[in-house]
Amino acid sequence: MASRSLKFPNVGHIGSVVKNIDRVIEYYSRVFGIGPFEIYDFRPYKTWVRGQEVRPFELKIATADVGSAKMELIQVILGDPPHRGFLEVHGEGLQHLGFYVQNYDEWKSYAREEGIEILCEIEAEDRVRGRRRAFYMNSGGIGGILFEIVEKER
Repeated sequence: MASRSLKFPNVGHIGSVVKNIDRVIEYYSRVFGIGPFEIYDFRPYKTWVRGQEVRPFELKIATADVGSAKMELIQVILGDPPHRGFLEVHGEGLQHLGFYVQNYDEWKSYAREEGIEILCEIEAEDRVRGRRRAFYMNSGGIGGILFEIVEKER
C-alpha cells in the first residue's frame, strides 16, 4: 500500500466507445445540441497492453465540449485496443474518465504501488492533443469505470 495518495484533477474528458461514430455525432448534435465535434484519426506510435508491446491500433475519435469537460467518442478502426474488448463485452457506452496531468510518471508509479494494473499505455502525437503519453488504469473491478491518465502536451 502506498504511503501517499494523489488526487485527480478535474475531469478532462468522458470517453465513450461507439460502433458508428458518424451516426452518434449526428444524433447527439441533432437531439442534444452537442457540438461541433472535432474528428481525427488516432494512431499511437507505441502501444503496450498489460505491459507487452503490441502492434499499434487505429481509432477514429470525435471530441466536443460538454460543460467544463470534453466528450470523447471512440470508434475502433484497426487492431485490438481495449476499446474493442469493451465494445464486445458491454456494447456502446461510457468506458473511461480522462484526467490531464503534469506528473505522468508519478501517477504511473502510484498506480503500480497501489497494485492497480496498467491495462494499456500509449505514446502518440496528433494534431488535436499534440505529443503525449497516456495509460488506462484497470480499476474497473471496483466501481466499473476505467481511469485514463493523459500527460499534458510535452
